[in-house]
Amino acid sequence: MRELQQKQKFKRRLYSYPSLVLAITFGFFIMHGTLGVVKKDKESAAALITLQEKMTNLSDREMELKNSITKLSTDEGIDEEIKEKFNVSQEGERVAVIVDQNNHSGTSTNESKPWYKKIWNAIIH
Repeated sequence: MRELQQKQKFKRRLYSYPSLVLAITFGFFIMHGTLGVVKKDKESAAALITLQEKMTNLSDREMELKNSITKLSTDEGIDEEIKEKFNVSQEGERVAVIVDQNNHSGTSTNESKPWYKKIWNAIIH
């Protein structure tokens, strides 16, 4: 009988309002901590993807730079780079300038003007 009374007393204390509030508060803090860990995990995964993309871009850039260094280690590569950067030519070389004939500089066609300007120009000229 004494054991039964002790068990009932224990159950009353376990299911009392203060212990239920304490249990709910404890559960809330555990859930809050778990959600924080999940959030950090997602952020870490996104950061990992970003860093992998940067690493790929940097390795591509490294290959481009190595190719440029290899190219500039030859005399032809140095001459080509100087010609490209400073717009110069060697003795005996000539520069050809190609002018597009379809490009009319200074004058515009009537089709690009509004209708009232077309009429005004027709009256004046």
